[in-house]
Amino acid sequence: MEPTVTEQPRAPRSSVWEQALAQPFRTVRLDSIRNKILAFALLATLIPSLSTTWLSYSQNKHSLQEKITRELQSVSAETAREMDLWLKERLYDLRVFATRSRRTWIAPHSPGARPRAA
Repeated sequence: MEPTVTEQPRAPRSSVWEQALAQPFRTVRLDSIRNKILAFALLATLIPSLSTTWLSYSQNKHSLQEKITRELQSVSAETAREMDLWLKERLYDLRVFATRSRRTWIAPHSPGARPRAA
């Protein structure tokens, strides 16, 4: 004679899930249909607005970083041009003063030079 195996009755899977989810619902007082609809409406409103906010923030951040980078490059190029112009002006001034100094020094000492009127 074979031993009989008695199987314990199993609860259907849906009731296990219902029991697992029932405790948090009771904690937040989502026992009534009215409260469940209100919670669903709240989530249906918050999830899209939060995702839109996050998406907008990330796109604006990227856009601002690109704008700042372009502006910094523009300012640095302008500064480089200004510095180049300033340096060219100083070199020109140096050449002018050097030429004048040489002329004033060489002219009185050269043979046949006329004396300057004081």
